[in-house]
Amino acid sequence: MTKSGLQLVDLRQVDLQQIEPLLQEEIAEWEEVLHWDFSANAEQVRRYVGSRGLPGVALMDGTTVAGYGYTVLEEPKGLIGDVYLRRAWRETDSEMTVFKVLLDALTGTPGILRAESQLMLVAPHIARALERERFVRVFDRHMLSRDPATYLAPHNRAELEQRFHFEEWHPMGREPLSQLIARSYERHVDGQINDQFTTEGGAGQFVRSLMEVGGCGQFFRPASFFASDRQTGCLAGAILTSFVARDTAHITQICVVPEAQNSGLGRELLRRAMLAMAEGGASRVTLTVTTSNSRAMRFYRAAGFEEMRQFCAIVWDTASHMSNS
Repeated sequence: MTKSGLQLVDLRQVDLQQIEPLLQEEIAEWEEVLHWDFSANAEQVRRYVGSRGLPGVALMDGTTVAGYGYTVLEEPKGLIGDVYLRRAWRETDSEMTVFKVLLDALTGTPGILRAESQLMLVAPHIARALERERFVRVFDRHMLSRDPATYLAPHNRAELEQRFHFEEWHPMGREPLSQLIARSYERHVDGQINDQFTTEGGAGQFVRSLMEVGGCGQFFRPASFFASDRQTGCLAGAILTSFVARDTAHITQICVVPEAQNSGLGRELLRRAMLAMAEGGASRVTLTVTTSNSRAMRFYRAAGFEEMRQFCAIVWDTASHMSNS
C-alpha cells in the first residue's frame, strides 16, 4: 500500500487496455524531454503485458494505472528495466516505493548477485534516496547533445591516417571489438556501472544487443567506424552509433585503447561519425557520460556537446550490501 489510497499490484494482473494511457504518456515524455522515440519499447511492454509475462508492479489508483515498473533477469544479474509514473501521480514517495519493491524482488531472488538500473527519466533525487535506504551505489550521469552539422575541426588528421587505418563497421569485427571494449574499460568507472563492459563475453553480448536486438535504437552502420593500428594490425578504437528517433542519433559506444589515447583518435572517430550521422538525416546527436569521468566530460564539452539532462545509474551488489550490513 502507498499513500493516498494508491495500491501496488502484480503487473501480470493488469490488462493491456488499462496500461495503454500510461504508455502513451511515456512515449510523449521521451519525445518531449529526450527527443527519443519510445514506441518500440512501448510495443515490447504491450506484448509482455498482453501475455501476462512481465514481472513487475503497477501503481493503481482505482482502476487507473498511475505508474509501473518491471525487472529483467540476466543471471547472476538483474535489471530494473523501467519505472515510470504518470505526471499527475508523480510523488517522491510513490516512485521510491515502486523502486524499492522492484529492487527488493531482485536482491531477494536466489542466484542474483547484482542489480543495475539506468533510467534517464527518473530524477536524481530518487536515486539519492535509494542510496540511503538500500545501500546501492549511485553514479551521476549526463545526457549531452550536439548538432551534427556544426563543424568539428580535425586534429592531426594526416598524422592519424598515417598511424591508423579507418574503416566502416563490418560484421567480421565483432570479436576484436569485444576485446577492445573489455580492454578499454579495465578499471574504468563505466565498468562499475555496467559490468558487461569488463569481460569479452559481456562486451560481446552488448555488441549483439546493439546490432541484432536494437538495444539502443536502430544501429546505424554508415556512422560506425573502426580504427586499427597500421603497425600491429590491432584494433585501436571504435565508435558505434544508432538512430533513436527519426532525426535523433545516439553514440552508443566510443572507446580507444590506452596506448592510443591522447593521440586525437577519439576526436577523429567522433568527427567522422558526426558527418555521417548528419548525412543520414540526424539533426541532433546524443550521448551519455559519467560525471566522475572528468576526462570524457572535457572531451565532449570541447567537441561542442551541451547538457540535456542529468540522471543516475544505480548498482547493487552483494559486496556493497555486505559492507553496509
